[in-house]
Amino acid sequence: MKKEFGRAISIILASAVAITSFYGLPAGKLHTQAASVKVKSPRIAEDGTVTWDKVTFGTYPPGP
Repeated sequence: MKKEFGRAISIILASAVAITSFYGLPAGKLHTQAASVKVKSPRIAEDGTVTWDKVTFGTYPPGP
């Protein structure tokens, strides 16, 4: 009974891995496009404050 259960779980997990490896990454979503804004050197104002450009590489969910 335990062998049959273990074998069934193994087949289910192997099937899930195979399906997600073939269908998990759609080909159309693999391409990215750069923004049209160019990154500039930091700017220093007369009062000494420095302004930097912000570069975002993606969105990440907040941690727990």
